[in-house]
Amino acid sequence: MMKFSDYLQAPGVRPLSVAIGLLIGTGAALFTNWMMGVFVGAIAVLILSFLIPITVYVQDIPYLRIKKSLPRPFVFDERVRFTVQGGNAVSGYFVLTEDRMIFLTVEQGSHRLELARTDVRRILTDPQNYCINIYLDDQKFVRVQTPVSEQLLRMLNEKGWG
Repeated sequence: MMKFSDYLQAPGVRPLSVAIGLLIGTGAALFTNWMMGVFVGAIAVLILSFLIPITVYVQDIPYLRIKKSLPRPFVFDERVRFTVQGGNAVSGYFVLTEDRMIFLTVEQGSHRLELARTDVRRILTDPQNYCINIYLDDQKFVRVQTPVSEQLLRMLNEKGWG
């Protein structure tokens, strides 16, 4: 289970804060002098270093509550994008236990999809698009997009899913 400190130490927080701070500082320097631009940029980086993790944590609170009710232990737990009914891609979490795949999202309403081993026919990967297609039958599939698709596919194969 992720703690708030994990959000503060996430690898993308600092680079994103610095990039936005540079943009804000440059904009401030254009309208004032360069010293004021550096000062405003530094303040923006400091504020964003706390504001970004707080925002992401608040967005994840519904997921954290749902995850508490799921059976343990989790074999794999990662933030992903996946398709829901109608073909729309939504952000959420992919949780893998020994006998279930669970997809969670709170975008566009509340979605929770649980798949047992008998529901999954085959799993194919598309390394160019960082996605995995989980086929339920010949027509229906769930597309999972994640930067760690190779790790996810390896985990699925190790646990006998694919």
